[in-house]
Amino acid sequence: YTTGDLTVGYATNNSSSASALSASFTAGDLAITVEGADTGAAWDASAAYTMGASTVTVGTDEASATYVKVATSLNDITLSAKALDGDNELSVGYTMGDISLSYAYDEGDSNTADGDDAQTIFSVSYDLGGIVLKGQTNNVNEVQVSAAFTF
Repeated sequence: YTTGDLTVGYATNNSSSASALSASFTAGDLAITVEGADTGAAWDASAAYTMGASTVTVGTDEASATYVKVATSLNDITLSAKALDGDNELSVGYTMGDISLSYAYDEGDSNTADGDDAQTIFSVSYDLGGIVLKGQTNNVNEVQVSAAFTF
């Protein structure tokens, strides 16, 4: 439901009886968001302030994991950094015409249970107009090459 600058949402999953509630409010360049789920009493809250091409976000959750994130773009370069105790992240991207390069570092991704144990990922993509070729590698010597088609 949306009224003015306030949006409230509710979602449920019938197969697992899980539900979630969210609320967000925007006032000019400031956006405040609160989300919660009944599974594990999980919740997140954040406030983001946008200044031109840059956004500064602060947030926390039920585990008191407080973070600060800064994202900006300068012409063809995108930069993002997130500071969270033991889980700092950094990403840099550059686009020149149809070619995009990116590098991402995630301090907290080593030895995770979800199978994604890469801390660094370097990727290159080339858009041929309807076909995007992408190659990437990471610090655990995994290589992936893909092609995506758009019709």
